[in-house]
Amino acid sequence: MPLDKFFQERIFGPLKMVDSGFFPPAEKAARLAPVYGYEKGKLTLRENSAKTDYTQGPRKCFSGGAGVLSTTGDDARFLRCYSTKASRAACDC
Repeated sequence: MPLDKFFQERIFGPLKMVDSGFFPPAEKAARLAPVYGYEKGKLTLRENSAKTDYTQGPRKCFSGGAGVLSTTGDDARFLRCYSTKASRAACDC
């Protein structure tokens, strides 16, 4: 099973993490924060939601150590359940 489907079926879905995944759907792409970096000592825009691999890329590279996009609400839900080893009922699932 591909990693993105595994995460959806075993983590995101059961915990109702509706804003988590490897690539945002088109309707949520504008929520991505712009990426800035220094170039010749000046802060410049490097990527925005209209021009990034997260929205325009091949959607084939999945990594368990990086690449999952989420919100603070979804992260808090996951951490609450993980840290307490709670049942699904205790996680409001």
